[in-house]
Amino acid sequence: MEKTTGTDVKEAVRTFIREELEWSGPEEHLQDGASLIDFGVIDSLSLMELGLWIGDRFGFTVEDTDMTAANFDTLDAIEAFVRRGSRT
Repeated sequence: MEKTTGTDVKEAVRTFIREELEWSGPEEHLQDGASLIDFGVIDSLSLMELGLWIGDRFGFTVEDTDMTAANFDTLDAIEAFVRRGSRT
């Protein structure tokens, strides 16, 4: 896996959400601490797509048990999850 920063992870996820999940809502819903779930940016189906993409992009397996709001609700949480997962 290539060395990435927190900013790289967040920008990669923002790009995925905009392009692959076709999000065209307000940019403030994609701020680092904004709830992607509460704002409707991701739902259960897009959460699965995002999880699979994260595993492929950052080189680790995202288990079904990892697909939680604690890991995927905000870009900050996703970045922390990627950091933990990429060390395994």
